[in-house]
Amino acid sequence: MTQGRRWIGAALAALALGACSEEDQPVRCAAPGETPALFVVNTLAETLTRYDIVSHTATCHTATLGPANANAVPNAAVVSGDRLFVVESGTNSVEVFALPGLSRLATVDLGAGSNPYGIALGDGAVFVTNWVAGDLARIDLATLGVTARSAAGTAPQGVAVAAGRVFVANTGYAGASGYLRGAVTVHDAVTAAAEETLYVGTNPQVVFADSTGTLNVLCTGDYVTSHGRVFFIDPAVPAVVDSLELGGSPGLATLAQSGKVYVTGYFDGLLLYDAVARSVLRGPASPVASGVGFSGMAFDPVEGRLYVASFEEDGVRVIDTTTEAQLAPFAAHDGPVACALYRP
Repeated sequence: MTQGRRWIGAALAALALGACSEEDQPVRCAAPGETPALFVVNTLAETLTRYDIVSHTATCHTATLGPANANAVPNAAVVSGDRLFVVESGTNSVEVFALPGLSRLATVDLGAGSNPYGIALGDGAVFVTNWVAGDLARIDLATLGVTARSAAGTAPQGVAVAAGRVFVANTGYAGASGYLRGAVTVHDAVTAAAEETLYVGTNPQVVFADSTGTLNVLCTGDYVTSHGRVFFIDPAVPAVVDSLELGGSPGLATLAQSGKVYVTGYFDGLLLYDAVARSVLRGPASPVASGVGFSGMAFDPVEGRLYVASFEEDGVRVIDTTTEAQLAPFAAHDGPVACALYRP
């Protein structure tokens, strides 16, 4: 169990936002409609919460994740068209659901000891990093079968697809020995084979493309002596071209409009930087929103709203990105860690 997003072992009580009743069961929840929605992954409850972003209403336990009596440990999700992919570290699998009804289409088995962690879409495939196995798996979108698998460094986590390549953030987590040198392995999008390695800062956990197509690699640091920094990669070369110091110990990021990137750290609140100007707008000393336990996010470009899962509050904060005002939050369930936006 690594640091960063690995907070699932904690037994935390619901705070200000409240939570869904333990008596709520999937059969008691209203069927999801075809309106735009946000799906929230609750890692402790091992459920999905569906939030209708038109009516602003949440449905607890929209779906239960993993097989009965299994320790699914869901920790990431992504929407592709009319399908939702949920990464489950505990069962070493990716569950695939049809939208909007959330019927199960398939469960992709990645093998014992894989510990799948990050997920990204691109080039007709879903790419999944396997943290313990130290590899990258390619799942074909058409067949939902694993078509390629290749070594991807030490404790790989974040993943992104750009310029016909797949980029994997290697946290380098080595247990009691600390962290190895932070790196990003570059892979062929068809074979998943690693082609080269780019070196970045300590503990890179997230990689994504910004509004210019440049890759942003969020390095958390070692939580003690090194701190948050973003490295910028030109994916066409590929090569590291610049970096930006953020401070704190940021662990997750999401791109909003005009090149703005929102960042969460478990103890840092909600931070903000400009990926185009490469400048910090709201650092740890003046966060957009304060709080402990912020985790995964999703941005809705239509309404300009940012949804921020709060692990400790068992709910989701809602931010108006134009005014930075905090809107009415909503309850999810135990330990929300990831959000995925669905707009049919």
